Amino acid sequence: MKTEIAKISSLKEKLDEIDREIIEVIKDGFYQSHLKKNIGMWEKGETIDVFTPPKTSINWSKLHRQTGRDRQDLKKWYNFYQKYPDKQKYIKEYAEPMATKALERYLKTLVVLQSGTPEWWTPKKYIDAVHKVMGGIDLDPASCDEANKIVMAKQFYTPENNGLSKEWKGRVFLNPPYGEEGPPFIEKLYNNLGPVTQAIILVNSRSTDAEWFQPLFDGVVCFTDHRIDFNSPNEKETSSTHGSCFIYFGPNKKKFAEVFKKFGNTVKTWP
Repeated sequence: MKTEIAKISSLKEKLDEIDREIIEVIKDGFYQSHLKKNIGMWEKGETIDVFTPPKTSINWSKLHRQTGRDRQDLKKWYNFYQKYPDKQKYIKEYAEPMATKALERYLKTLVVLQSGTPEWWTPKKYIDAVHKVMGGIDLDPASCDEANKIVMAKQFYTPENNGLSKEWKGRVFLNPPYGEEGPPFIEKLYNNLGPVTQAIILVNSRSTDAEWFQPLFDGVVCFTDHRIDFNSPNEKETSSTHGSCFIYFGPNKKKFAEVFKKFGNTVKTWP
C-alpha cells in the first residue's frame, strides 16, 4: 500500500481519490456505505502517515491549507491509523461495529418517519417566530383542528378536505406531511408563489439532496442547530432523530434572518 501511495503526487490528491471511492459505493446500501466510509478514514490516516514527517513534527495547520480538510478530521484519521496499524483489526474492532450502529440508528429513524401518522405539529415558539416575520398566517394547507390552535391560521385545510385541491394565496405556513405525501405540497407552494405573497416552510434537513427540495434553495434557509421536539396526535416513543430547516419566500428576507437566527444558521444561495 505504501509503495502505491508514494506514486501519488500529493496528499490532497490521494484524499480526494478515497472520497470518490466512498461516494461510488453509496448505492451499495446503507451498511456497506458506512463501512466503506469508516475504512476510508483509516486509509486517509495511512496516507497522511506516508506524506508527512514523524508525528512530533506534523504541522496540522499547513496540512489544512494544503488539503482543504478540517484539522480535526486530519488528526482523527491519523489517530485511527496510529491506534490500529493493522487494517483488518481496525475493520473488525471499529469499522464494522460503527457501521452496525449507524444502521441501527437509521432503522430507528424509519420507525419515526414511517409511523402510523404523517402528522407532526409545530411547537408554539416557532409559530410565534413565523407570525413575527410575516405579520400573520392566512393559510396552513396541511393542518388540523388541534394544530391550528397554535398556528392560528385564518384558514387551514385538513386531510379530509385535501389542501392540494384548494386555492393557495396570501401568507402561507407549511409543515407538510412526512413521507411520500409531503413533496406534492412543496411543489404546489413553489408553483403558487405570486398569489402566495409570503411563505415559511418547515421540513427536515436530511432532505436537502432530494429532487423536490432543490427549488427551496431559491428561498432563505434557516438550518436549526437543534432537533425540534414536535407535538403529535399519538404518544411518542422517541424524540426527533434529525434536524430541521425553515425556508422563507417573500420580501422580508432580512427580518426572517434576524428573527430565526436564534434557532440556527441562516443561508442564501449565491447568485
